[in-house]
Amino acid sequence: HIFQRIAIEENVIILFGIDIHSDGDTHFNGIVDIAPRHIDVLITEGTMLNRDDGRMISEEQLCKQATKLMQKYKYVFFMCTTQDADRISSINHATDTVRGRRMLVDGYQYKVLEAFEEELGQGKFFRYQYNRKHYFRKDWNYVLDKDCKRGFTMLVRNNRNIKKSLDEMMPLLDKGQCCLVYSQFKGFIDPKHSAFMQSAYDFIHTYDWHFEYLHTSGHASRETLEMVCKKVSPKLAIIPIHREAQSDFRELNLSEELKNKVITKSTSIENVKIVIK
Repeated sequence: HIFQRIAIEENVIILFGIDIHSDGDTHFNGIVDIAPRHIDVLITEGTMLNRDDGRMISEEQLCKQATKLMQKYKYVFFMCTTQDADRISSINHATDTVRGRRMLVDGYQYKVLEAFEEELGQGKFFRYQYNRKHYFRKDWNYVLDKDCKRGFTMLVRNNRNIKKSLDEMMPLLDKGQCCLVYSQFKGFIDPKHSAFMQSAYDFIHTYDWHFEYLHTSGHASRETLEMVCKKVSPKLAIIPIHREAQSDFRELNLSEELKNKVITKSTSIENVKIVIK
C-alpha cells in the first residue's frame, strides 16, 4: 500500500503513492526514508482530508482488540477484503496469540496469502507470514473435532461457496460462541449510506452470530500525508487524487513552499505540462 509506482516521463520523475497509511507501525518512517529522492512530482491520495480521522485506530490496536474477541469467542468469523495484506496480517497475528487456534481460509484466499508470503513475507519492514492459515476441508465434523478443538478464526466473504460452507458448518457450532467481525467500510452495510450494498447487509444477518464492527481505514491520515509530503519534498508539484471535491490539500500543516506546489488544475511548470482531467 505504500509507493506503488515510479514513472519517468520525458525526464520527469513521478512518485505515485496510493493508500499510504502508517498503521501504527514503528517502521513506517523507515519506509518513507527509503523512498526515492529527487522526485519531481508526487501524486498521492487525499481520501481522509474531509473525514474525522481522530477516531481512527492503528492496525496494532485493531490486532489487540481482535485478540480479545478471540479470547472471548471460540469461533470468530472475519469479513474483510481478501487482498488487504495488512488487515489479514493483523488477524493472523491475533489468531497466533491465542494458543491452539487456527485461521481457516478457502482455496482462493489461501492462494492470495501464499502470494503475499512470496512477495512481501521476506521484506525488510513487514512480516507477512501466515503461520496459522489452514485450507479448510469440506468435512466439518473432522475440522471441528481434529483441526480446531480450541476454536478457529475464519476469513469469510459474501459469495456462494463461502455461504455453502457456512450453511453446513453453523448447525454444528455453539451459537453463543460464534462472532462475526465486520472489518470493511461501514457504509456498505448502512442502509442510509449511498454506498449501501444489500447483499452485504443480508449476509451479515443470515446467521445467528454475535456481531462486532472492527475496522480502520486503509487510507492516509492527515498526519501521514503531511509526513510523506515533507519527506519526499517534490521539486515541481504535489497532485492530490482520490479525494472529495471540497477537500483542500493546502489545509495540511505544510510549509508555504510545499503548499504552493499543490496542483489541482492543468498547468505548466518549468516547461513540464501537467494535465488533470
